[in-house]
Amino acid sequence: FTSADHRNITNYINLRWKQIQKQSKEKNAGYYAATKNGNVYMSLAKRKNRRMWAWVHLLHKSGIRPQEAVGLMWNDIGLRHDAANNVNLCEIRITEENSKTNRSRIEYSTASKGESDLYEILMKWKSHSLYQNDADYIFSKVIRDDVSKQAPLMYRYFSRMISTVINDYNDQNPESKLYSLTRDAEGREYSSYSYRHMYATRLLTQGVNSYHLCEMM
Repeated sequence: FTSADHRNITNYINLRWKQIQKQSKEKNAGYYAATKNGNVYMSLAKRKNRRMWAWVHLLHKSGIRPQEAVGLMWNDIGLRHDAANNVNLCEIRITEENSKTNRSRIEYSTASKGESDLYEILMKWKSHSLYQNDADYIFSKVIRDDVSKQAPLMYRYFSRMISTVINDYNDQNPESKLYSLTRDAEGREYSSYSYRHMYATRLLTQGVNSYHLCEMM
């Protein structure tokens, strides 16, 4: 992905979030049906949106493998102050069991105020999630179950969003300036893994040593 592609994706997620928030305040048949059954109207749509919002920002800011992201639990995320550089860091622990290469490691992302603060974004998603205990999966299913379960289809949800779902949104909103993402200029299909390539490219262009980048990834 390019920076413009990432903005396009996050713009869609945030526009859809505003739509959901507006719809959740409408007193229609769906609202009264949900209230009668003891449910919060549009709560499922909210959880799906905020989960995808967190998914996109995590991959963009950390560059970890999507299959490792699915296996993260809340106790794998922490906030640490780097005194040497006077900066807060979002610490992401990849356990040996969760690592593709069977090697445990720690990933870091700068935690700064604003939209780019990964730790804050994850905590906001946590406030919407049904599963908030330390040993619960971050990207758990959005429907209540006895225990927290992984959402292994996050990759498919993402791929469907950047192609089909954005197209559907554009059909319903002719003034939209969003665009779908199916394949890049070389014909390669976009996916969640594209964020890992984007992360590596971004750090290389910033002058990060290639050996150090290899160890980080």
